[in-house]
Amino acid sequence: MAPLSLFTVALGLPAPWEVVDVAFDPQSGRIDFHRAFAPGTRCSCPQCGAEHPPVHDTLERDWRHLNCFQFQASIHAKVPRVRCGTCAKTILPGRGALGVPQQRLQPTDGDLTGHPL
Repeated sequence: MAPLSLFTVALGLPAPWEVVDVAFDPQSGRIDFHRAFAPGTRCSCPQCGAEHPPVHDTLERDWRHLNCFQFQASIHAKVPRVRCGTCAKTILPGRGALGVPQQRLQPTDGDLTGHPL
């Protein structure tokens, strides 16, 4: 198994999410996982549930994950924003849509609960 695929499985990321890069710095005791979703990915509107509104842009977000071995672990991702044709909201999917159980994550740059931006 390729190392990036191994981390995708170990973090429990569902499709279309995958780990695309890992930066490991043993001197600072830190490991950073960078994840992405496939271009053209569509997701349900977290506000009204409409199926498959297109992703119209992304926002860079960071989360503190549970430690990986003895190293501080962080996850970085460009999170999709959807523009829903049904409810006319522009929103981020909630944290549960990010593919990692919420109890493993702590946002470091703002909350991602699906509020309109």
